[in-house]
Amino acid sequence: MRCKGTEVEKTKKYKQSNIVAVPRALIRAQSKVVLCIDMFFVNKYVFITTYSNGICYTTTSHVSTKAVKHYWPYLMQVIQMYIARGFCIIMIRGDFEFNRIVQQVAMLPSAPRLDLESRTYKREGLLSMCKPSI
Repeated sequence: MRCKGTEVEKTKKYKQSNIVAVPRALIRAQSKVVLCIDMFFVNKYVFITTYSNGICYTTTSHVSTKAVKHYWPYLMQVIQMYIARGFCIIMIRGDFEFNRIVQQVAMLPSAPRLDLESRTYKREGLLSMCKPSI
């Protein structure tokens, strides 16, 4: 007789992917992407968000701490997602809390420029994504 809940969950053979085809017209029109990055807190939990100027695509993910070793894998995943879809990241914008990733960004194959500006400059950029387009 088996006790309830004693079976081990089986791993899936195939990893699911949610890659969506991007229209070629969009890639041609917005091939060069400026990626804005920022961290924010919700009830003491750290989240990192990215926003791409031009195509207005936003990603957000939870990270355990503000340490580079915790958010760099997520940021690399986002960068690889853009590259896999045919975009070229020419600049990464963030505030001074991202100055610890300058060396990692410099070692990337496409080597986008890292633009670390003050909070007011970043706020203007992030607020522009909230403005409704006419």
